[in-house]
Amino acid sequence: MAKELAIVRHVFHLRRKGKTLRAIAALLNRDRVSLFGGRRAVRVRLLLADGNRAVDFFWLQHTGKDIYYGHAHVPGHFTYHRSGRRHFKGMESYDHLERSVPLAEVHGAFPLVTVAFSPPGPVEWKIPDYSGGKADVVTFLDTRAMLKNRVANIFIGLVEPGRLDALDEFMKAIKSLHVRQVQVVTNVSPWVYVMITST
Repeated sequence: MAKELAIVRHVFHLRRKGKTLRAIAALLNRDRVSLFGGRRAVRVRLLLADGNRAVDFFWLQHTGKDIYYGHAHVPGHFTYHRSGRRHFKGMESYDHLERSVPLAEVHGAFPLVTVAFSPPGPVEWKIPDYSGGKADVVTFLDTRAMLKNRVANIFIGLVEPGRLDALDEFMKAIKSLHVRQVQVVTNVSPWVYVMITST
């Protein structure tokens, strides 16, 4: 854990010193830095809270070969196979989606899904509380920190390894939205990002 914390501190230090995301990505790629000890699979959870309760809102699992993701409170899930085949599997349906590039050929930033809501949003919906399910990475959003009558947009997607600059370009493309938080998972390929913005 001490080594991982040292890496995180070093990355933040480089950002404060004015290093660009491209330069930091090059360093991570050069040194093959992983904050997860080189494990090949990762599970990401997005939790929302309002001070009284926390709900399990969205999840993504990258097995190192295929990617599965979906809303924690909705039956069914999406699948993105390494071949580029994609589909949605519900309780009583199996729908083929438009084929995408194979995972090994993802270039730049590739959005998978966008979720939008206005505070307090999901924490007031009839969604079960977070059950403590396993996760390697947790993105936590406290809806009390969000302005009323504003819309939160959560982008979840893939990014080519070593290409944090592609996220920079993506953020410029959505400059009308204010980026509040970005998490990038780097121990799988392609990398996974979670980006939270608000209007």
